[in-house]
Amino acid sequence: NAMKIEFNREKFLAAFQIASAMAPVRSPKGILTYVKLDATGPDVIMMATDSDAGVRIKIEDVVVTTPGKVLFPVARMGNILRENGDERLTVTLTDNSVDVRGANAEFHLPVANADEY
Repeated sequence: NAMKIEFNREKFLAAFQIASAMAPVRSPKGILTYVKLDATGPDVIMMATDSDAGVRIKIEDVVVTTPGKVLFPVARMGNILRENGDERLTVTLTDNSVDVRGANAEFHLPVANADEY
């Protein structure tokens, strides 16, 4: 269940803003209010859907240390990406949390089951 990636914050943010615009603010399927990142294949793909339409974005400049999938809560992750000034950030998924780390800051987000997405 572990995953670890490192990425360029600005490129990641650009993709995240496109994907998060597609994710509904509220949904009977709560899982759809997240943005999913799939780092299991040759490409790192960010995706979101409102169940009618969806978007898939290939993200450049991502170093995958441990492949995996993760769900990001749209508002919290968006705030972190916008407010953090670091050039590169690391995301580590554990059983208990999604840890986002920069040079001077660390954030812990709740874990949601990416396989339910």
